[in-house]
Amino acid sequence: MRCSPDYFSYAPGIEYYCNEALKPENFTLVASLADSHIGFAVLSKLNQSTIEIITMAVLPLYRRRGIGSALLADIEARALECDRKFLLMKTIGPGHKTKQGPYQFLLKRKFSMLDEFDFIWQDSYCAIMVKEAC
Repeated sequence: MRCSPDYFSYAPGIEYYCNEALKPENFTLVASLADSHIGFAVLSKLNQSTIEIITMAVLPLYRRRGIGSALLADIEARALECDRKFLLMKTIGPGHKTKQGPYQFLLKRKFSMLDEFDFIWQDSYCAIMVKEAC
C-alpha cells in the first residue's frame, strides 16, 4: 500500500487494511507478474449474500493494463463459488473532486453507488458501491 501513496496516505487507514488482511476469516488475492506482486484485493464475506472488497489496488506503473479488471473478475467468480450474489466496496466518492480513478473504475464495471457519506473517512467522501455478481 505504501507503494501507492496517491490513494494510501492515511497511516491509520493503512494499519486498518493490513489488520483486515491478517484476519483468518478474510482472504487476499494477489496479482503477480514474473516474481513481482503488482496488485491485490482483501475480501470479506460480509453476510450470506455479499462479499465486501475491503481494499483493492494495482501499483501505479501497472494501471490501465487490465490487472484491476482481472482481479475483479476473479473476485466475482469466487463470490459465485461461495453463493454470494453481491459485491460491495467503499471508495472515494464523487463528492471528492480529485482521486476519481477508483470510483470511475467501479462505475465502468457496472457497480452502482448506494450512498455517499462525508463522515466515514477523514477528509474524504466515501461512496458505498454495490454490484450483482454474474
